[in-house]
Amino acid sequence: MKITFNQAITAHKEGRLEEAESLYRSILKKQPTNLGVNNNLGVLLQDLNRLGEAEVSYRKAIKLKPDYVEAHNNLGGVLKELNKLDEAEASYKKAIELKPEYVEAHYNLGVTLKNLGRLDEAEVSYRKAIKLKPDYVEAHNNLGSVLKDLNKLDEAEASYRKTIKLKPDYAEVHYNLGITLSELGRLDEAEASYRKGIKLKPDYAEIYFNLSSILKRLNKFDEAEVCYRQVLSFVANNDLRKKIIASYGKLLMILNKHNSGLKFIAEGEGIIVFMQKKFEVI
Repeated sequence: MKITFNQAITAHKEGRLEEAESLYRSILKKQPTNLGVNNNLGVLLQDLNRLGEAEVSYRKAIKLKPDYVEAHNNLGGVLKELNKLDEAEASYKKAIELKPEYVEAHYNLGVTLKNLGRLDEAEVSYRKAIKLKPDYVEAHNNLGSVLKDLNKLDEAEASYRKTIKLKPDYAEVHYNLGITLSELGRLDEAEASYRKGIKLKPDYAEIYFNLSSILKRLNKFDEAEVCYRQVLSFVANNDLRKKIIASYGKLLMILNKHNSGLKFIAEGEGIIVFMQKKFEVI
């Protein structure tokens, strides 16, 4: 039995998920009350995006052992993915009740509360996670996001800078910091943050778009045009691309390239522009 369980865990860790599932279920046929296997099967099913089945496995593990902390936390995760946010909140709070120092549960609760729009409570949860684990990079970043949404921009900046200190190559945080600095009116610093993010992640379309907008606001029109062209060379054909095209068109209008500008605006905003013909008077 031990060998089979170890084989299942190895297969799971190595990404051989179908084999791992078969092994887990083989164990459960002989040992249906095996807590670890029920929990691990739930994790595997969640990895396979079979969320309803994962929920069943976690609930079975909890029924067998009501104080199974990890299973409560994992159940919260799958309930969050199923958009059962109130139930997810209850699961995370149960995990914290059983183990108050459970860092991941505080963090996960923060994510859920933010999704529920309860930002003040989310802030409290993230701060608890950080108090328990001061180098928790994701918690610092998410705290910054909540603080920004609460319009506590100076505190948000501090959180993002702490995140960058802990993980300098975190491109998304340079992006988030750039947004915050922009909202604080510190456009030159925002530009610098966006450029750092692009250096770390050259195919980051959102950060290119924001950098283009900042350059336009700074009247660096030629640099903005180059930036727009760069992002349009690789951004996918989606809603973001349409926004970028329309914004680029508005820049071209500023640069007195009216015909090209109108065409880009029309393409980006999905409108029809009738170009005015010039007639000679004989």
